[in-house]
Amino acid sequence: MMNKIMARYFFVPVLSRGLFIVFAMTMLLLLFDVMANAEDVLAFQDHILSALLIYAGLRLPLIAVTAIPIAVLLSCLMVLSKRVNTQEIIALRAAGFPLYRIAGFLLIAGGLFAVLQFSLANMVAPQSAVLLNQWKSLDYQGTPQIGKNAAPMKAIWFKKGNHLFYVESASADGKYLEGLRYLERDENGMLVRYILAEQALYMGDDWKLSQVREPDFGRAHISNNEDVPQVAEIDIGDGEELTIPLPLQPSVFSYGAETQKHKAEEFGIFDLLSQRDYIAAQGKPAYIYKLWVLQKISQPLACLIMVLIALPIALRISRRGSLLSFGFLLTLCGFFYFIAERILFALAESAQLPVFVASFAAPLTAVIIMAWLALMQERS
Repeated sequence: MMNKIMARYFFVPVLSRGLFIVFAMTMLLLLFDVMANAEDVLAFQDHILSALLIYAGLRLPLIAVTAIPIAVLLSCLMVLSKRVNTQEIIALRAAGFPLYRIAGFLLIAGGLFAVLQFSLANMVAPQSAVLLNQWKSLDYQGTPQIGKNAAPMKAIWFKKGNHLFYVESASADGKYLEGLRYLERDENGMLVRYILAEQALYMGDDWKLSQVREPDFGRAHISNNEDVPQVAEIDIGDGEELTIPLPLQPSVFSYGAETQKHKAEEFGIFDLLSQRDYIAAQGKPAYIYKLWVLQKISQPLACLIMVLIALPIALRISRRGSLLSFGFLLTLCGFFYFIAERILFALAESAQLPVFVASFAAPLTAVIIMAWLALMQERS
């Protein structure tokens, strides 16, 4: 019976107000975003309304992911401050219900928002970010191609150790390539081998190359009028086939049929866990992969942290002026946490901070500070 009352007084209001704030904040931020980018989006568009709606639809999940933690903080502050004003929290505590039981219902609500944010950030937002960046690279001309095989891969370079690969296009599974160039360098950076192939087919452990040419720059001669060495062909003739064990997996190119991905927001957690080769092949340091995975894991924790930031207001004595100022202070703490988290990840991405420090320093610091603040409020 008491659990139902607690749910009605804390869980349901936080959930309902939180959803409303998520919707309101997302729409407001989306409006500002559309207004800021409308000129670029409409520069080559004849259908104004449809272009703006497409842009807004692609930006919507990205903005919602950002808005959810702030909405959790504001909804918890609204519910708790109302209960403090009406003396209901004091009555509950006088009846023997400790603060941690109230916190439990709020954390359950925060957990549901964390699940919502995790789902959007890893299942919806990455596809939106990919399509939006693809559309932006075309100066917002036409409409973004929806679907994994809708657009061919743009020509792209990949790097793996001393091996460089250039591919003009790839199948959706990455097992068939066109326009392959393969360069192998030694430890001093000198070119050891250079292979050109019109097609490449993955055959298990090896790649079968068709219409192969292998220029020999070592035997190239320099003309009197040019400083560029002329290509001298060796034994492999045009139209010949070659099967060799290239140090490359099809998974590297499986995203290529969709578009190139370079930012953390373009990957979901499941993409990162299954497509590690893709990030490594771009020449990014190994710590970037760990950072992005930990970032995807730690992001939903922000919803729970926001609940903890709001909790000290439940211990505040109901004085309108002091309650308002204290609530404003906690709101600022939430925004500072939001900003600090992104600064830490930016520092880690530029190798100025260890990965684990950037991922968990902000949550641990917030928990310690809020626990101390709640203790001080309890004693006062």
